[in-house]
Amino acid sequence: LLPDLLTGRGKLAVVTVAHLVSVAFYLVLVVHGWEISRAVAFQSAPATGLSMMWPMLALSAGGALAVVNTVGVVLDGALQGRLAPPRSESTREGDV
Repeated sequence: LLPDLLTGRGKLAVVTVAHLVSVAFYLVLVVHGWEISRAVAFQSAPATGLSMMWPMLALSAGGALAVVNTVGVVLDGALQGRLAPPRSESTREGDV
């Protein structure tokens, strides 16, 4: 919402800060997800006997995929010369 109200440097600053905060959060997921998965590796699920490390690795995997996606969005925007991804048809001005 806020980037749509701004232009030029203001829009660039808001979009850049949003991407940086997102990547920082995703990296926290990766690091702490890895630490948690190592901490619970000795535990196993009662029903399956599966090590609890595997479900906890989903945090790290999801964070890593989110970082890749965010970097892709930033690179795509930079290569196409726009500041933010285009809005979909359903979110154009005047639509509710």
